[in-house]
Amino acid sequence: CMLVTFAVFLSCLVAMEIAVGVYYIIEKDRVNDLIERSLNSLANKNYTEYTSDEQALIDTLQQGLECCSMNSTADWDPRPASCNCDISLDNCVTPGYWTRSCTPQVISFIERNIYIIGGVGIAFGGVMIMGIILSCCLCTAVRKSSNQIA
Repeated sequence: CMLVTFAVFLSCLVAMEIAVGVYYIIEKDRVNDLIERSLNSLANKNYTEYTSDEQALIDTLQQGLECCSMNSTADWDPRPASCNCDISLDNCVTPGYWTRSCTPQVISFIERNIYIIGGVGIAFGGVMIMGIILSCCLCTAVRKSSNQIA
């Protein structure tokens, strides 16, 4: 029955989701180091060497977190437009670019919003568990109805 296969796959996804959550709780510092290393690797290339999609992602990150580059604001040469800011804002210096690098901002964002991220994960897990229960119920109903027909 394909419904059983579906339930098994959903069960595996729920188990992986729980494992990732537990791993983050236990190894929070290692996960943050992994995130930091991954973000720092973005600074290995100049901004202009990235594809337009990658540049759009970096621009969104820099504008949303009010930061410039990953390690240091001197990483990008020339600086992308997303590093520019209004001088009247905090963390914005003359000649109008952000003074903060993005790596600590991303880690801080994750730490500030970890309960929201966890809540969304729990909600997805709940939907998956409901899918498992409903597919098992439906599979049982299909088996009962096929037994009655035979």
